[in-house]
Amino acid sequence: MPNSIPDVTGAATRIPYSIRYIDHTGDKRADALTGFDTTNVTPANIQALNVAMGGATNAEMYEGVIGDVFGVVPDKSNANVADRSEVVNNIVVLAKNAAGASVNLFIPAPVPALFVTGSDEIDPASTELAAVFTALLALLPTGFEIVSARYTSRKQYNAATPI
Repeated sequence: MPNSIPDVTGAATRIPYSIRYIDHTGDKRADALTGFDTTNVTPANIQALNVAMGGATNAEMYEGVIGDVFGVVPDKSNANVADRSEVVNNIVVLAKNAAGASVNLFIPAPVPALFVTGSDEIDPASTELAAVFTALLALLPTGFEIVSARYTSRKQYNAATPI
């Protein structure tokens, strides 16, 4: 069997980051972001993504993992109760580059400010969503752009909204 894994004693080729969430019902989820360029994964860029995601989700974000774990004991009472506040409800943000590489970022239990009032449509003018886009792009290699965002609950809702 071929082993194509690069020498692990050398420099990393990318740095994955994952976020763990808990909603007001106690349901948990974790989303891994695997496409981050090693030069862009800085503590400041990770913190900017955490702050932006914190403004975009009703769920409590209780742990972030970049090889090291920075976390607390999850507490569902820290999550908000609102429309779409379960972690199975999420907005999927798609970023792509010209070479066809893509990264999905999930915003579980999205806050109402991310939607067009009275609908399940994503509001591309949302300042909270813009903060998430900016923070995500800062972590990705040059050339990525946000392509779309889609609200879904286990892929049951809505087509992607081009950005």
